[in-house]
Amino acid sequence: MENLVKVNLPGGFISAGDLYEILVIAENAGAGHIRFGNRQQLYFTVPDEHLEDIETAMLGAEIQFEINADLRPNIVSSYVADSIFNQEGWLREGVYKDILDLFDYAPGLKINLVDNQQSFVPFFTGNINFIASETNNYWHLYMRFPKSGKQHCYPYLVYSEDIPRVAKTAEKIIFENKRLFYDQKDADEQQFFKMLSKKSDAKFQEMAPPLKLPDFYLPYYEGFNKYNNKYWLGIYRRNELFSIDFLKDTCLLCLKTRIGQIYTTPWKSIIIKGIEQTDRSQWGLILSKYRLNVRHAANE
Repeated sequence: MENLVKVNLPGGFISAGDLYEILVIAENAGAGHIRFGNRQQLYFTVPDEHLEDIETAMLGAEIQFEINADLRPNIVSSYVADSIFNQEGWLREGVYKDILDLFDYAPGLKINLVDNQQSFVPFFTGNINFIASETNNYWHLYMRFPKSGKQHCYPYLVYSEDIPRVAKTAEKIIFENKRLFYDQKDADEQQFFKMLSKKSDAKFQEMAPPLKLPDFYLPYYEGFNKYNNKYWLGIYRRNELFSIDFLKDTCLLCLKTRIGQIYTTPWKSIIIKGIEQTDRSQWGLILSKYRLNVRHAANE
C-alpha cells in the first residue's frame, strides 16, 4: 500500500538545501517523484515497508510532515509573484518573511497572504485571507468560515506583525465555538468580529480606501522569462510529477549558482528566480537531460 506524505512549505518557498534534504529522504524511502499541491505544499508517496523509515528520517531532520492526512494546511502566499507578476507596491520579500517567521503554531485553518497588486495567486481560497491594502504594512482581512462559501470582510485593517496572532485568535474562536462558526450555514460574522476584536491584542486601523483588486489575469508561468536583467524559469509538468533526480539536479545547480530559494505555485508548478544570463546554458543542459521543453522569453 502507498502512503501519501505531505510537507508544508509555508509561504510557498524553500531553500535549495532544505529541499535537497527532503528529496534524499524521500528517495531513500522508495519515492521516485514529487508533486506540488494547489496550496504550494509538497507531496510524495512511500510504500508501507518504508513508513517507519520516513518517520524516523523526517523527525531526525526536524521536518514537519503529515502522512495520509491534511490537518495542518499550508500557508499560501503570493511571494512567488514578487518582482515577476506584480505591479509596484509596498509588499516585498522581507515583509513576507517577517510575517511567516512570527507564526509560532501550525495552523489548522487555511491562511492566505496575498498581494493586491497581482492576480497569479488566488485571493480567497483560504479560511483566513489577508490581502495587502493601499496602506503600507496593513492588510484587509476576509474570513470564510470552515465549510462555508461566504466571504466576510473585517471592518478594520490588520498590521503586518499582528497577522500571526490575529490568525491564531481567529482559529481559536472558531474551534472553541464550532456550533456558531464551523459548518454553519448562517454564521454570524458580526458576532465573530466582535469576539476577534475583543480577544486580539493587535493594532487595527480604519479601512480607507476599500479593497480594490486587479482584473483576473493568469500570466503564463512556464519557460525562461526576463526581468530586472535576470531570468526566471517556470517548470510545469502535465502529469504533475517531478522526478526526484531532476529536482536534485535543480537544487544542486541553484546552490552552485547562488540561487537561494525555489518557489512553488498554486498551479502545481515551480519557479526559479534570479538566473543570470551567464548561467542559462547550465539550466538548458538540465532541461535537455530530462527532456523538458520550455518556451523562451519573447522579450529577450
